[in-house]
Amino acid sequence: MQISIPDVKGAKVEEESIPIMHFTDSGFGVVYFVDQNDSFAYVNRGDLADAKMSVELLHVIGLKNLTNLTASTDAQAGLRIVQQDSFWGILLDGNYEASLVLLDDLWNTEEVTKLTPNGCVVTIPARDILAFCDAKSGRGLAGLKEVARKIAASGDHQLTSQLLIRKDGKWATFQQA
Repeated sequence: MQISIPDVKGAKVEEESIPIMHFTDSGFGVVYFVDQNDSFAYVNRGDLADAKMSVELLHVIGLKNLTNLTASTDAQAGLRIVQQDSFWGILLDGNYEASLVLLDDLWNTEEVTKLTPNGCVVTIPARDILAFCDAKSGRGLAGLKEVARKIAASGDHQLTSQLLIRKDGKWATFQQA
């Protein structure tokens, strides 16, 4: 896929400054950032060229970094599953929660599969929100839809209000029967 950035009032965007975007098999568009402690910087084409790195290798490194972030032993960091009224939330660091859908191993853990024996449905309405429930939990699905609705109405760093279901190791749009 090519990303085209329009000419704005005569200002040209240099090819090497265009942010990297990678599309996964599940259809997620992944944009890569470098955490600079007080801000984030996009990884762009120039950065990849300077590092002599492919987008595929960048993706592998990004997933490894995300996995490492989930393994923190700090009580206030690392991955935590918290029960809400009718669904579960996953907390990480307030920036990468939605990115956790990319970690296949997470969704295959006994901890998650025992909570979702009929399949796992998630909502990722913003970068810092990931909630999930069992695919046959009416109350859970209603709760996820409400979270997505509230974030769509007023949230920051919005992503999608669609619910997603995990089937055969991939995510797809959830269609309630």
